[in-house]
Amino acid sequence: QGAPSVTCHSPACPSPTGGGRRSRPMRAPVREFFDSEGFPLVGDTCSFDLCGERDFLPFKCRHCGRSYCLKHAEPSSHECPKFDPVAA
Repeated sequence: QGAPSVTCHSPACPSPTGGGRRSRPMRAPVREFFDSEGFPLVGDTCSFDLCGERDFLPFKCRHCGRSYCLKHAEPSSHECPKFDPVAA
């Protein structure tokens, strides 16, 4: 099984020999990943169990850290387990 096969086409990705294009290490390189047909993998699937919509501009919940579509972006709409409405 293992991880799916993806190809990085970004200049920020290190080469297989270990020497990337940059001489100093980067904290979080921007990488562009493509599926097996060459289409870019963008966006994310809504994490709400009853939704699963693919959203190209997902919202990340600041409480639980999961990605949601616009309809489930608010903590109350996706029943966020880490959201405390009293503390908010």
